[in-house]
Amino acid sequence: MKYILVILILFFSIINQSFSYELKVSGSYKYGTWGLKEDDRIEAEYDLKKDAIKKYANEKFKGNKSGYRDFKKVEDLIIQNIDDFVNIVAFLVDDNDKKNKTLKLTAKIEINEMELDFLISDSSAIGNAMPSEESDIAIVTIAAKLKKLKSFDDKVTEVSKSKDETYSAESNQVDDTGVEISTINESESISQSGGNTEIKLSNIEYGPIQGLDEELFARAAQIFNDNMFNPIDASQFLDTTKIMNEYLSGESLSRDTKNDIYKTIIDYEIPYLIISKLKVDGMSTDPATGKKEASLRVISEVFKCEKFCKSIATVGPVRANQIGSSENEAITNSLYFAVESATEQSVNMMNAKGIR
Repeated sequence: MKYILVILILFFSIINQSFSYELKVSGSYKYGTWGLKEDDRIEAEYDLKKDAIKKYANEKFKGNKSGYRDFKKVEDLIIQNIDDFVNIVAFLVDDNDKKNKTLKLTAKIEINEMELDFLISDSSAIGNAMPSEESDIAIVTIAAKLKKLKSFDDKVTEVSKSKDETYSAESNQVDDTGVEISTINESESISQSGGNTEIKLSNIEYGPIQGLDEELFARAAQIFNDNMFNPIDASQFLDTTKIMNEYLSGESLSRDTKNDIYKTIIDYEIPYLIISKLKVDGMSTDPATGKKEASLRVISEVFKCEKFCKSIATVGPVRANQIGSSENEAITNSLYFAVESATEQSVNMMNAKGIR
């Protein structure tokens, strides 16, 4: 019986070690003027555990952006329940520097990797997905800018005053004392600047984002790839020129155009569709840098398409502003930033619904 018990203890010890991740973490922690208290010690160990979690994530997800992104989604939850995932096995250095009121710790730490994997997989809603189960998603991106944009500066009223004072001597006829007489001339001028002025941008026509369509698709596609989707450039089978021209003439697409898009996606049996619409509608000068600043409005909508296409996630309308050394660079930077931000938010909304 004794031998069976020893074997069982050894067996469970091996299992426990196989699901744990060990690392060494060091840190220095300042405390108050009244010496090291128990609360200071507890706080220092808590910070050491937090550092261990971050070090673990950096090591485990090095080169794996999608895995690290899934970890970041649940990082706050892990920190709130850190004792469930992190255990200090032993202190290798435990030095209380009383002179500098600093506690220096180095510890051997054990991470409950199995529990963390379960939590991260559940949060991403893609942990159990096989590569063959990756979902196709068609990407439609429409970007435009108005040929005429209004530039707004703060209205400033400047008042300048000048004062000229001269002195002359005059004799008093009564006692012959000299009395100085001063003559003062004052003037005031008022000028106003700022307000609403209309500026004409250089004549760059994007059409269906001429010169930028491939780059914008690539940036959105990379995010979908990282999250286990198969992105498809919808310009292969949709008339993007017609879609673009319609968007240029208004703020949205007609019902007929949208129905044509939905029908094509369903006919090609593509389960998901994302339509992102971006319109540059403002240009100004950044006061801090003096560079050009472009402002745009973006809205993205994700559809699940089977017999019909139904909306499952919407981002925006939101505004994005980016600067550049030139007007064109500012517009380009704004488009890149907006499409990446909208795509990431759309993916997060889909994952929250268990869609991958």
